[in-house]
Amino acid sequence: MLCERFGPFRFGITLLAEDERLYFVVRNWSVLNIPLPATWAPAGNTYEFEEEGKFRFNVEITQPLIGTIVIYRGWLEKTFFT
Repeated sequence: MLCERFGPFRFGITLLAEDERLYFVVRNWSVLNIPLPATWAPAGNTYEFEEEGKFRFNVEITQPLIGTIVIYRGWLEKTFFT
């Protein structure tokens, strides 16, 4: 399990490989080391993958009580500087 921290929040995230994508799934969370209900945890459709030589990502994070937090998509590609 991957642990991500944002200020006082901590998220336990499982990485799942499926359909040539790596999905990030929140399994638990806490604030100031106090566990919070899993049903209130942020969730979404967050994954990364490779396509046409580019590292691509899709991040959609929502929370049941407040709705959409962030949505962004994009890619990274190798560049060589001279």
